[in-house]
Amino acid sequence: MTAAERTASVPVLAWGSLPPPVHGSAVMNQRVQQILADFAAVRWITPGSHDIADVGQPRLRKILGGVMSLLRYFIASVGWNRRHAAYLSPATTGPAAYRDLAAWLIAVTTANRVIVHLHSGDLSRLGRTGRFTAVNRWLQERSEIWVLSEVFRHALPMAPTVQVVANGVSCQAAVHGSRSVPDTGLFGVIFLGNHFMVKGLDTIAELATR
Repeated sequence: MTAAERTASVPVLAWGSLPPPVHGSAVMNQRVQQILADFAAVRWITPGSHDIADVGQPRLRKILGGVMSLLRYFIASVGWNRRHAAYLSPATTGPAAYRDLAAWLIAVTTANRVIVHLHSGDLSRLGRTGRFTAVNRWLQERSEIWVLSEVFRHALPMAPTVQVVANGVSCQAAVHGSRSVPDTGLFGVIFLGNHFMVKGLDTIAELATR
């Protein structure tokens, strides 16, 4: 795509983590960023800290960084291009989920089209206490939700538009890849994630002993 064609296309204002630090959502967002750059003018606002030590930690600099990121996102939303589309990859758990909920609110009130891409979890956790159920419903009714699987689709009963967009991995390439794996008779598992109990690493370890 030429620079002129990219300028003439609908601009995209994006919100989500990018490396560093390297983690699942950040890597997937980086792929999306590269894809979007091929056909649209993209401006990406990265929330929070870039220090791996801050992941999962309520540090003051991380909180201040999140507030400043929201301010930059708001300024870009109202001042960049009034016909822009918004792409958000929000956190769904922890304090970052409420920060990203604020960014989502900004997007819905300023963008012509809002796409919310959930790489993990679901939005029901934000509405469990009832405090954000109405807000959740209002946001979902005005957005397109992208999820990784049918399981997550069914976890969003309030969203009228939910599309399943699986991670960009070719099953055929994974099975019939060019790199051969020697048949040693051993079964191996590679775990590429943080060692949180909720991710079931203890279950994998227990099954490996059976």
